Amino acid sequence: MDNHNIFEQEFPVFSYYVDYNRKLAPHYLLLMMQEVAWAHVEYHHIGWEFLAKANRFWALIRLHVQIDRMPRWNEVVRLRTWGKPADLLLHYRDHEMVDEQGNVIIRSTSAWVILDFKTGRPQKAEDLPTHLYVNNTRHAIEKRAPKIKTITLSETNPEYKPVLFSDLDVNQHVNNSKYLQFAIDAFDMNFLKTHELKDFNINFTRQAKAGDMYAVQFQEESPFSFISSIYAKEGGELARVQTSWKPI
Repeated sequence: MDNHNIFEQEFPVFSYYVDYNRKLAPHYLLLMMQEVAWAHVEYHHIGWEFLAKANRFWALIRLHVQIDRMPRWNEVVRLRTWGKPADLLLHYRDHEMVDEQGNVIIRSTSAWVILDFKTGRPQKAEDLPTHLYVNNTRHAIEKRAPKIKTITLSETNPEYKPVLFSDLDVNQHVNNSKYLQFAIDAFDMNFLKTHELKDFNINFTRQAKAGDMYAVQFQEESPFSFISSIYAKEGGELARVQTSWKPI
């Protein structure tokens, strides 16, 4: 459905999308958001192949997600998305997830850039017909996704892990959903079994590729609120993730 440049798709919450508590796992939420955003531009024939012909691709650089509740196993949800007016090189996009009763249960806003495949440099998009997918007045979250502050990293024997083949996406970089998964997996199992996300922000700094080694460190900023740094063994920080949790 495309109404006033708002695109919508239906998603069943299958068993392999849910976590220990039978609720949609956060990284699968990001994959759904990515899918509906791709479908929106593809609907207008300006998707991945359109940019690839000019050796360009979309890259997510900031994301803010607010969760009223996660959908449960076997629910059918609708995910809607729309673009917002661009600002210089930055392109903005919002999402809303709606349950079967019509309640908005998840909201997000994000910022994207178009990068050159070879140089990795941001590109202008004069040829992109943004009027086809931009809604000038609607907001899921009115404020833009914030910048997350840096944290002090310990130099004591960080545990580096390799980027795996299954972490890579069609652009041969680590998929954006994986960084959230990396950050969450660094928490204690008992904490994850007794808490669930209510809000998170991600700042993407650099794209990890095959052969990279990464580590995760986090610190608690306030009760149930943490900042995680995902950084490469060589090349510095890859992403910064801020998570806020609530007891189950």
